[in-house]
Formats: sequence, structure tokens, C-alpha cells
Amino acid sequence: MLRPRRGEPTGVGRTEAFSDGVFAVAITLLACAASLVFIGVAWTNHHNVFRRVALQTWTRPLGALTVRLSQRESLGYEADRSLA
Repeated sequence: MLRPRRGEPTGVGRTEAFSDGVFAVAITLLACAASLVFIGVAWTNHHNVFRRVALQTWTRPLGALTVRLSQRESLGYEADRSLA
């Protein structure tokens, strides 16, 4: 490739190439930022769903146990003891 002589205009080719590079880097960074935001939102939703599942996994058996114990108390502990 021939170098332009001093004082000669270089044309717009280099300026276009530089601006294309700047736009390519900017679009790449924007795409990375958008994907990180999307992954963050998806992870947060996923985390909240599993937190609710874990909460229900523990509260349902405890709730059932509480209901059974309350039913046992309503039957009367004295009746069970008198049969023994």
C-alpha cells in the first residue's frame, strides 16, 4: 500500500474504518450489558421461585404436624391416658 505524501489529503477511508471500529466496540459492550441484565433478571426470578418452593417444603409438613397435634389435643389427652 502506498503512503500518501505529506500534505495530501488521506481521504475518508481511515475515518470510516475508525468510526466502524468504535461502533462495533460500542454495540458489543451494549450487547454484553443487555445480556448481563437479562441473566440477572432470570437468576433473580429463578432464585425467588426456589425460595418459595423451599419455604413451602418446610411449612407444609410443619402445618400438617400442627393440625395433627391440635386435633390430638381436642380429643383429649386424658382419654388416651386412661386406656393405658
